[in-house]
Amino acid sequence: TFAIPEFEDTRTSNSNDTVNATRVLTDAFETAFMSTGKELGYKIVERRVIQKVINELKETYSGNYLDEGLKEIGKLTNADALITGEIKKFQPPQYNNSEKPDKVTTCTTIGFSIKAIDIETGDLLFKGNILKSAGRNPLAAGMDILSSCDTDLLKYSETVSSDLVDKLIKKVKKSKKITSNR
Repeated sequence: TFAIPEFEDTRTSNSNDTVNATRVLTDAFETAFMSTGKELGYKIVERRVIQKVINELKETYSGNYLDEGLKEIGKLTNADALITGEIKKFQPPQYNNSEKPDKVTTCTTIGFSIKAIDIETGDLLFKGNILKSAGRNPLAAGMDILSSCDTDLLKYSETVSSDLVDKLIKKVKKSKKITSNR
């Protein structure tokens, strides 16, 4: 059983976001994890339960609540592992072509990292990151060159998340620290 709290946004500037990056990427990762992990018998703790436990731990511990309260998270949520995430890049498509305002000039780019931590031992089960861009649409000789450009931020979030979930599942399955029989 995995606990996946809402990802942390570590970008220095996110004032231009039109959507909530933490919610979008956490949901996309959770959805991708469920579709891959469910086949193996993995479960996910409801995020509201995790958030309630984390809020209680933040009040209890003055330092890093994850370091000090990791076992409590497991005990209170019945989770075997905690997956934390940090958003590094979350750029929706931009339309900056003054002559053709409907043409995309910068496509969707998403980057984030995750860690999977064994709640009982504190061992790091997996650490990975991903940075993907749907492509670029550069101007060349005054003409738009159309390249593959996914402008659906939500759909692209799921695609990127699936790639990282696949790596996580392979690593955790290989390590056999968290099994579907646990």
